[in-house]
Amino acid sequence: MIKATDRICPARHKAGGEGRRLPTYRVYLIDARGRVQMGDTFEQPDDATAQVRFEAIDRQGLNAELWQGGRLVRKLPRDKG
Repeated sequence: MIKATDRICPARHKAGGEGRRLPTYRVYLIDARGRVQMGDTFEQPDDATAQVRFEAIDRQGLNAELWQGGRLVRKLPRDKG
């Protein structure tokens, strides 16, 4: 059953299906000592779309990791500049 507060995938919802919850992704910025400096949470329909958003974030010269639940989706090294 879908709750009023659930996020629904628009494409599936328009197709007449019941829809599904969008996966939640988390971005962590990690300093040179391995400590998490900041995190962000967002919902996207799939890994490919989440990675586009992930690549666009300002990493502030830090390493970054994209997670979906307990699964590491992608890592980006700190900006060299």
